[in-house]
Amino acid sequence: MIRTYKLNEAYSEQLARILSTDVKLHYALSPNTKMEKISGAEYLQNCKTWAAKRQGECFAIVQDDEAIGSISFTHKEEQIAGVGYWIRSDMWGNGFCTQAFLQMLQIVKKAGYTKLTASILKGNSASKKVWEKYNAVFERDDERYYPLIDLEQVERMMHMIYYSDEKLLIRSMNETDGEVFYNTYLSYKWHPDRKTYSNYYKEQEAGKRKVFIAEYENKVAGMCTLILEPTEGPFGSKGIPEIVDLCVFFHLHHKGIGNKLLDVAESEAAKRGDEVYLAVGVHSGYGTAQRMYIKRGYIPDGTGVWYQNKQLEQYATCCNDDDLLLFLSKRFKEVSL
Repeated sequence: MIRTYKLNEAYSEQLARILSTDVKLHYALSPNTKMEKISGAEYLQNCKTWAAKRQGECFAIVQDDEAIGSISFTHKEEQIAGVGYWIRSDMWGNGFCTQAFLQMLQIVKKAGYTKLTASILKGNSASKKVWEKYNAVFERDDERYYPLIDLEQVERMMHMIYYSDEKLLIRSMNETDGEVFYNTYLSYKWHPDRKTYSNYYKEQEAGKRKVFIAEYENKVAGMCTLILEPTEGPFGSKGIPEIVDLCVFFHLHHKGIGNKLLDVAESEAAKRGDEVYLAVGVHSGYGTAQRMYIKRGYIPDGTGVWYQNKQLEQYATCCNDDDLLLFLSKRFKEVSL
């Protein structure tokens, strides 16, 4: 996962090294100028001077604690900011600029801007495609494209990052995330199915399910999903969202990741109504989850236990496995009885 951070000395050294050695990048940025070496200190000072003059700010595009590119914004006119970005050439084609661009949308919106623009060389088709993803309107001259996007129109895309702090990031699902979960669960001697995660991604893109991916210190750490219009269980077809498949990798337990995933899921559910529900297994392997849900205000729904998607009748026999579930619900507002 790509992150954007404010420039510091270490990132500036890495970025200066790229600009001093990456011939392909230099040609893309400045085809009519000679490449010159620059130090990290010079690069940092130039960025500070540039930002002060243009009422903007410069950031490093970072992957695994290494700066691989730069993204910045400047004040253009009232409520319009300009953005520029580059990434080292061996990283092109991986969607990294798109990820950084999405984070920049949030930054400029928080700064009070409502529109975003840029200047793109006509030969830079990859950069143009980034803007096309956000329904940009393009003006042009003989050499450049000048895109303009309305930040309100891309609000849903901006929400792809739901939470971020120094160590924890919660974002929407990327198509490649499924393989991480498949391999991790396989190492636990579980029996994961790749199709499960492929379906999660497809349902997310279709607007049927929200998928929240937790990253801890830049590595995938867990997930949680929210079905927006569930059709099964005691709350099925009632328009009440269902939280499904909360999991944090074993080596990252007790760091608050599960609770933060639930915070995000509940926040999204609250946008659709005043109630959310979930199901939890009843065997001891789910003991920690059972206690967490109760502490967060979830209560049994009163339908008893369910087995393999069916409500169990009194005295029915069953197997105490992962399919034996108790449904719990939580209201976000006090209601009159």
